Amino acid sequence: MEPQHCSFARYEHKDAFTVVGVQETIPFAEMATKMPSLVQKFFEKCGEIKNTKSDTTYGLCFDVTESQLTYLLGREVTKVEDLSEGLVSKEVGGHEYAVIAHKGSKDKLSETYPWFYAKWLPESGCEMVHLPSFEVCDERFIPMGPDVDKSYLEIYFPVKKPAGDKESKSN
Repeated sequence: MEPQHCSFARYEHKDAFTVVGVQETIPFAEMATKMPSLVQKFFEKCGEIKNTKSDTTYGLCFDVTESQLTYLLGREVTKVEDLSEGLVSKEVGGHEYAVIAHKGSKDKLSETYPWFYAKWLPESGCEMVHLPSFEVCDERFIPMGPDVDKSYLEIYFPVKKPAGDKESKSN
């Protein structure tokens, strides 16, 4: 059974793209304390990101081990130029993704990820691919306040679909 705050939305092919932002390697045990400071750092630096495609914010997860991950919080750019101190860029290769819709408070993400890995992934027949997964926060994302329960974001997990599965939406 799916938790009420998350569900499988679709498969989607994404072309390669580049994100510029702030990045930190965070131990899982320190996620609750380190993530707010990374978000603060992003908001201090986001005005310095050049050539952004939109105001959509991406949270890339990569170099994941049993105890930590590297998280890059940033914006998609059309080209990388003149990175100011504290900003980094990362290219994400084009691939097929399982897109999970997350509704409500970002605090519930600590339940969405385990649900995906422990339940959805094994039942789907998909296999994870060694590429970053990422969160996409557009105008529907509400980080805090009285309407936080109406917040919406999508998480893209790179997967290899089982043979014979339906076509993907292209992007």
